[in-house]
Amino acid sequence: MSIRRLWNGTVPILSTNLINAGIVDVSFNIKLTQAAIAAVYEFEGEKPSLFKPTVDDTGGSRRRRRKQTSPINESPMDLDNAHEARSTSNNNFFEHQRLHGYKFAFPSIANCEQVQQLEEEFFHASINYLKALDSSKIANQLENDGGEFSIDLWAAIQRGKGAHHAFHVHEGAVISGVYYSACPLGCAPLVLRRPTDCTHASDSLEIREDDQILQPKEGDLVLFPPWLEHGVPHAAGEDHDKTRVSWPFNLNARLATIGNPWDITRQWP
Repeated sequence: MSIRRLWNGTVPILSTNLINAGIVDVSFNIKLTQAAIAAVYEFEGEKPSLFKPTVDDTGGSRRRRRKQTSPINESPMDLDNAHEARSTSNNNFFEHQRLHGYKFAFPSIANCEQVQQLEEEFFHASINYLKALDSSKIANQLENDGGEFSIDLWAAIQRGKGAHHAFHVHEGAVISGVYYSACPLGCAPLVLRRPTDCTHASDSLEIREDDQILQPKEGDLVLFPPWLEHGVPHAAGEDHDKTRVSWPFNLNARLATIGNPWDITRQWP
């Protein structure tokens, strides 16, 4: 795992690839992706799904597109108004998970062994993140007080030219991050926005000159401060109609000596 400090050292980012590190293998990602797709089927109910998984001869996961409107939404997505993040299929899917206990919203996710392992990896990566940034006291507190923290984990599905997620922050979390289980060629990147004196969420998808653009690969794990604005713009590559599956998370903790959990990462040198 490596730590990079962006924008003159003001924002620490942890990144690693769990496949390259030998922690997981390709089948781990296939099963994660299948769990997310099964959840989409359940969420859509009777409606036809765009997410029909097949497996190619090399063992990779491939999805076949049918002529259909945007997944999850009850009406076709208006690409001219795609900047309205709250109406996207991914946001509807997320909101359902948020209201029903995140990973517990769908049995396919809650009962998936790979999701449970991913949750453990999120926690261990968070501890390493804190220790690498001279926050060992907080890391030790989290390690020793098993009931004092929780992890909210959910699946994010994006597909097609209209798929995106507007810039936002994760209020109340200690650490935020994301893992990628399916990244087809040409899928949308993760964009990190340089913080200002007034950090806030924005519906705009316009990329700024000093934004950091991270093109994900399957197996990538990225951790960052929860107050850092981040978003997913429209896919621009040749395979933008294929399914991009990621697993965002928040680590939450009751740390009486800290107060506002955002202060943990704001105090880092």
